[in-house]
Amino acid sequence: TALFVTHDQEEAFMIADRVGVLNGGRLEQLDHPEEIYHLPATRFVARFVGKADFLPGTVTEEGIVTEIGILPNRPAFPGGTRVEVMIRPDDIDLIPDVEGNAIVVSRQFRGADNLFAVSLPSGMMLHSNQASTLFLEPRSRVRVVALPTHIVAFPAITPWI
Repeated sequence: TALFVTHDQEEAFMIADRVGVLNGGRLEQLDHPEEIYHLPATRFVARFVGKADFLPGTVTEEGIVTEIGILPNRPAFPGGTRVEVMIRPDDIDLIPDVEGNAIVVSRQFRGADNLFAVSLPSGMMLHSNQASTLFLEPRSRVRVVALPTHIVAFPAITPWI
């Protein structure tokens, strides 16, 4: 058994069986690297280990109603609860669509992929990793599709309507 301290999340994910995330000297989460990244226990962990957007939603019987559709209610919150859904750029797909309700704001070329920022009708910004072969001009209309594999909801902390 060995303890390795690093500030490089990628390095920690590659070499560790388990990763601990500290916040001000307090352990926020201790888990397998995949769990830390895909199922963070807190907002701090979500933001610390990678890009994360938080989309407001309301829990219903069908799931969490958000601006981009109904998403899984994980963890299970009671109906009517206002939540913020953590969604990572690799869990967002962009479909070119002249009728789409999102607009491409920017594209950052990163070699094998592009990081797109898109604006929703509410003004909320979401980010999406896409293959570098997908080229969308700024101001292009797209449809945003969430891949619900790694969606995690947290109780809402900001007031919204």
